[in-house]
Amino acid sequence: ERNFDIVNRLFSEIFNKYPIDGERVFLTGFSGGSRLAASVAILTGQIAGVIGCGAAFDSPAGYIPPPGADFLYAGVVGYQDMNFLEMGYAEEWLDRLAITNKRVTFEGGHRWPDPGELLRAMDWMMLAGHTQKGFPLEKSRIDDGLKRALEAAQAYKRAGRLVDAIREYRDIQELYANLYALDSIPGAIDEIRDSDTYRELVNRMEGLAGEEEAWTTRFRGLAEAILQRGSDREYGKWEAAWGRFRKK
Repeated sequence: ERNFDIVNRLFSEIFNKYPIDGERVFLTGFSGGSRLAASVAILTGQIAGVIGCGAAFDSPAGYIPPPGADFLYAGVVGYQDMNFLEMGYAEEWLDRLAITNKRVTFEGGHRWPDPGELLRAMDWMMLAGHTQKGFPLEKSRIDDGLKRALEAAQAYKRAGRLVDAIREYRDIQELYANLYALDSIPGAIDEIRDSDTYRELVNRMEGLAGEEEAWTTRFRGLAEAILQRGSDREYGKWEAAWGRFRKK
């Protein structure tokens, strides 16, 4: 409640001081700030888009996008972030509700993304807003956005992040196909998808995701036991085992 009060006062200050287009208000935040930004969009229905960094929605509080939610969402998260899986689940939920969304991933943990990742999220959001809602957008910005997206897809592929490379190529197809000739994109996707390396990577990622879910359940149980006993004598053993899992 305190956070929402701060947001209300912030919005009042900004809208009174600057000539803001109320149809094009975008929010971003990191970690808890990301959850707050999404919650404001869900509760008000007056936010055009959210870039959530390092966390998705405030599920325990019930602030999850409902059917019919009308805002764009870009989730930006590091591969080593403890909320990496959460971002994937958020993407699945938004896809199920046909809410336009994108995921941007980078090498790193629970931190603000670098400017390049944020810029790619903004490239996508501005073009999606232009395509779906008619927001004005300069041709040069669209050109630059396509260049950055193609470079990102190629960088993912070189780094062996093949799932992300396919996701990026598909996002390019979806947003840019009506604006540019992109005949090479389907072939690039097929080349990756048909490779043994890609299939092995998908199987490995699915296995690790299952293991991480199991660890999360175990740690919740450990936390509850510590609270009940008032002792953390078992924690060292769990911490060492978790460290071995993280190295995978």
